[in-house]
Order: sequence, then structure tokens, then C-alpha cells
Amino acid sequence: MERLSKAPPIIFIAITGLAALQLALCSLVTVEDAFISLRYARNLAEGGGPVFNLGEPVNAMTAPLHVFLMTPFFWMVDDPMFFNKLLGAAAGVTSAIIVAGAFRGDSKIASFVFAAALLPAPLMFWSVAGLETPFLALNVAAAVRLVPKAAEGNDRAYLYLCMIAGVAFLFRYDSAVFFSPVLLAIGLRNFSLSKVRAWIAGGAAPIVWLAFCWWYYHDFLPTSFYVKTPNLDLGRIEGNLEYIITFLFVTGLGPITLVLIFGLRFHRGKGLGISSWTLVLGLLAVILYGLTMARTHMMFQMRFFAPYFSVVAFLCGLLAVRHRLAPRFLIGATVLIAFGSAASLARIHLVSVNGFARKAEYRNLSAPEYANFISALEENASDIETHWASRGMDRQLRLFTFAEGVVPFRLPESYVFGTLVSYRHNLTGEVRAQLSKFSDYIHILAPRHGPVEDQLRLNPEATLVSEVQITFDGRNERFLVFWNPKPQDNPLPNRIDGDLPTSGW
Repeated sequence: MERLSKAPPIIFIAITGLAALQLALCSLVTVEDAFISLRYARNLAEGGGPVFNLGEPVNAMTAPLHVFLMTPFFWMVDDPMFFNKLLGAAAGVTSAIIVAGAFRGDSKIASFVFAAALLPAPLMFWSVAGLETPFLALNVAAAVRLVPKAAEGNDRAYLYLCMIAGVAFLFRYDSAVFFSPVLLAIGLRNFSLSKVRAWIAGGAAPIVWLAFCWWYYHDFLPTSFYVKTPNLDLGRIEGNLEYIITFLFVTGLGPITLVLIFGLRFHRGKGLGISSWTLVLGLLAVILYGLTMARTHMMFQMRFFAPYFSVVAFLCGLLAVRHRLAPRFLIGATVLIAFGSAASLARIHLVSVNGFARKAEYRNLSAPEYANFISALEENASDIETHWASRGMDRQLRLFTFAEGVVPFRLPESYVFGTLVSYRHNLTGEVRAQLSKFSDYIHILAPRHGPVEDQLRLNPEATLVSEVQITFDGRNERFLVFWNPKPQDNPLPNRIDGDLPTSGW
């Protein structure tokens, strides 16, 4: 690939500098769920298998390949989060370079595409937040470069495209929403036996993984699918639509794309080819999927769409080529994207990690406040460890927590009850609410999750052992840990489909 150094130096340097600033500032935030993956990785590295609680094969992993990627680092360090973020940043930047490289013949268009693929705040934020998003973005960018050749009938390109789709599925199951229509549109248009072989090659790894899941976990899907199932409620769809439009507008890509699309009606240049329309089809599928789940927990800062900005950037680049756009338009579009990026960065660090979204999670939680949230959880974990050591108990610590990432990760020997890791098909909501009475420690958040007395109604003898107060999402919150002196025996079956006892609830 030809280097992008042929781009106008000032523009390229400005784009790179702004991206570096974003990555540096956003790296201060590590999202809580990242530690769920790391606990799985650590248990796997230490020989306990891909489990959250040792001896309990329940799958709460949304990104199994990310877990496997992090596993070897535990053979070198106790906490590989730094390496996780470093690899994520490299993957995010590389995805933009790959897509911009498609336009290396025109340095100004390449600069514009580089900015459009790299600078959107959601990609920058999630590249260093600790989850799988940048690795999926890298797969998507590689796929984008292969789509034109595959659409022209290049069987080798289609084979590689299918294999990338298989890898992407293991980074995040819902990537199939994007890849499935793209692969089908190309494969059915030029159908041949080679396409079937490509489907088999691409599907091999996902099929093996799903077969393993059924054998080991007794379920194909992670528990998050059942806990946070996509919802077709019209009110939610309306809110998700506003959320998506807000982000596309703020990044600058929304208005730029509209200008370019409507401009085709008044321009004599060629329209989009079949390869471009297959990518549009994939993007539309992602957006339709987003209408059902864009604002669910831990999807803030447009996480569901962050890996696909490279697709939008690539399509904008193709439209720019078709229009034979003047340099001043390209420079103006690049500046607009940079302005949206800078405004979003300021908003993230001063007001909300969810940017300018009005109807969304964490509307009043800035990046520094989110970092304080993680620190509060770290302090709770330290207090639990100290208290448990003082009790001199010779059995496994049991913890009920509302946050299944940081505290369980810092207490590696603990058994954890939580919404995701304790999900069982036969466990009703009424029974799930009673899990705290089987725990030594009860970790709660008040008043966000209700009055303290209501959250402790099943454990009247519990005593406070840890309290941290911070400003969280616009109001004062207390992170509390209570010691339960008389926990009952754990009744949960060790698999998702296990039977529950009929009494004791």
C-alpha cells in the first residue's frame, strides 16, 4: 500500500494530530464491561477455561476472539489493559489507513477519506475504551477494500471477504448484520461453486465456535442477548432513530453524504457501482438493527455503529471521485469532520461520554467522572479484599454486584452473582432479585438503583464495610458494600439451562 504521505502535509498532520489528541484523552476512560472480558481471559490463561466463575461454564462473552487475543498477555502481566488499549488504538488507526489507501491516486480525496474514517468520536472513543470495537473496525475496513474486486467476480477476493466475515463474527456476533447482506448480494449475483467453497471457508470458524458453545455452555448465544434483547417497541425505535441521526450529523458525515448523494442528480458523472450498493445494503441493515438496540446499556457513544465509519468514508470517497469534486470542497468537508470531532471531544470530556445525544445513557457523565466511577469500584474491591482477609474464612468469597467488571476482576478468587453471569433460562425475575441473600458481600448503588433499605430488604443483618461517594451522571451517588453474616447456600445450577431447586426462595 502506498503511504499517505503524498497528502497535503498540513492537512495530514492536522488529522493525525487531532486523532492522537483524541486517543490520548479518551484513553483515560476504560469502560466497566472491558473487565468482564479480561476476567474470562485470565481464567483461560490460568487453566480454568473460558469461564467467569471457575467451574461454571456460562457464556457472558460478547466478543470471544477478543478474549482469546488478551489471554496470552496474562502470562506476562497481571493486568494487560495497557496492551489492550495500545492494540485497540493501532487497530482503529490502521482501519482508516486501509480505507484511505484505496484513493492513493488523489491525495486530497485520500486525506478526506482518512479524516472521515479516523476522526469520528465514536471510533476514537471505543478504540481505547477496552472493548472489541476497534478490532471489528479493522476487519470491516479490510472487507471494504475487498468488496470491489469480489463484486467484479474475483473468486480469491470473495474467499478472503468470507474469511474476514468469519473472523468479524467472532469479534462480535452482530457483525453478521453487516456482512450477511454484503456476502449474499455479491455471491448470488455471480453464483458458482467457488462461492459455496468461500461460504464454507468463511463459516468454518464461526460454526466450530458455535458448536463448542453448544457443547460447553449449552447455548449458542451469550447471556447478554437474553438480558438485552433487541426491542421493536415503537417509542424505543423513535428514540434510537433520533440518537443515530444526532451522531451522524455531529460527525459531519451525515450532511456530507447527503450533499454528495443529492449532487449525483445534477452531475453527469457515473453513479455508484454494484460493489458500492452492496456496502450501502450492509450499512442500511446495521442502521435498521440499531433502531432496535442503539441505546441499550454499554452501547453509548454510538458503539454499535463505530466499526462502520470506514464504510461511510469509503462510499463518500467514491462519490467524491464520481463528482470530480473541487479541492476546496474536499478541504471544507475535511474541516467539517475535524470540527465535529473536536466538538465531540470537548463534549465527552466536559459534559457526557455520550456526546450530544439527548435521549441516551449517561447524559451527564463526563469522561473524568466515568474514570472516577471506575476508581470508586476499585476502592470497593479493595475494601472487600481487606475485610474478607480479616474474617479468616477458608472458603470462596461470594459477591453480589450491580457492576460485573471491575470488582470481580480485582477479586479473582471470588464467586460472583450478577445480571449477566447469573442468567439462567429458568431463573425468573422474581427469583433473580433474591441472589443477594446467597452472597457474603452485597454491592449496590444508591439512590440510582433505589433506596438502600429496599435493596437490602432480604438481608436485614447486613453491615456496611465500604462506602464511596461521587458525582455520577449528574447527581451524588453512593457505592456501597455490605457484609452479609449469614449467606445461604448457592442454589444456581452451573449451566444456563440447569434446573433450579423448587424450594428455598
